[in-house]
Amino acid sequence: MTQTTKQPQTVEALKVRLDEIVEQVNDDTLPLDQALDLYEEAVSLGLQVSHLLEQDIANKNAELDNGSTDEDESALEEGKESNEEGQGLAEE
Repeated sequence: MTQTTKQPQTVEALKVRLDEIVEQVNDDTLPLDQALDLYEEAVSLGLQVSHLLEQDIANKNAELDNGSTDEDESALEEGKESNEEGQGLAEE
């Protein structure tokens, strides 16, 4: 049967379970119906891994976007201040 849990799992935990499934499926004495159940579970786990990785990429991209925006604004403010100071010196 397929194994389902309601709490989010890590990619590492899902990989451990996928490795277990690979070991079980490699057993030549495994009945076909159990092999099919394990295959379905593996597909589901693979989709979960894909979803987690996509979420992680989106989160990192959002962090980079937010980080670069803050840095760009800080650099812009520093540039304005330097420019104003430079103009003040030029006027003296």
